[in-house]
Amino acid sequence: MRPSVLKYSGSRLTLTYSLLPKPIPLCSYSPPAQHVPVYAHGNRIVSPRIPQFATQYHQDFSTQSPKRGAFHHDNVFRTEPARQKMCWDCEATSEREALVCENSECHAILPLDDDVSYFDVLVDGNTAFEVDFATLRKNYLQLQQKVHPDTFVHESVRNRQLADVQSAWLNRAYHTLRNPLLRAKYLLKLKGHPIKEGDSLEDSILLMEILESHEALEDAQKESEVEAIRLENDQRIRDTLADLSRAFLNGNWAEAKQLTIKLQYWYNIQDSTREWSLKTPH
Repeated sequence: MRPSVLKYSGSRLTLTYSLLPKPIPLCSYSPPAQHVPVYAHGNRIVSPRIPQFATQYHQDFSTQSPKRGAFHHDNVFRTEPARQKMCWDCEATSEREALVCENSECHAILPLDDDVSYFDVLVDGNTAFEVDFATLRKNYLQLQQKVHPDTFVHESVRNRQLADVQSAWLNRAYHTLRNPLLRAKYLLKLKGHPIKEGDSLEDSILLMEILESHEALEDAQKESEVEAIRLENDQRIRDTLADLSRAFLNGNWAEAKQLTIKLQYWYNIQDSTREWSLKTPH
């Protein structure tokens, strides 16, 4: 192969080369000089392994949607996680979200990969703020029955250990997805926008409103006064949840983050009204 020349045109880097008349080990076909797509990754140049096959893929991979064996928008070759996994006991394959081996003669409890989410297991992969609570509860009860530790008392040590782990995982998942505040925080984390310690509201007027509500609770003398605060706060929660749903639907993560912090404050006031009622003798 003669010395190569790199050329940059638009968003594509190409390599011009020519082959010697003598056959080379990788292929017996010697094409004329041609342009082959080459992709830059940092300081490295990545080109197809066999030149004549490369011309079939002379296109800008940055416009392709991510899929297995494709170049993503950042020009890094990646593969998606495998959609199935192998049972440690019978070696049958099951969906990666499965908690129990799908082989009807096995039913061993299966570990989950770290990237399997609560949404994947409990709401059929619908990763959204709005949750179908009927589906959530149905899937939770069915799965909890399958992995409950009491069912595996006489099974192998590994099955008993996995039963404890997966039963606890299911409880956390169910508790998180049915609670709007925990669900919002979890979804933000999945999307790469977690709420960190020190994050706070940027609305000073809203912060003043929150402080006034807490002061009103501290000064309240009668149940009717607390009830008025509770009703007003319940409406704030409903309004914030509606705004939060829209923010998630539109992919507005910054707004969703601020609304989640706001919701946290409203829930704190809700808890304070309940505590006031419990402390006050009737």
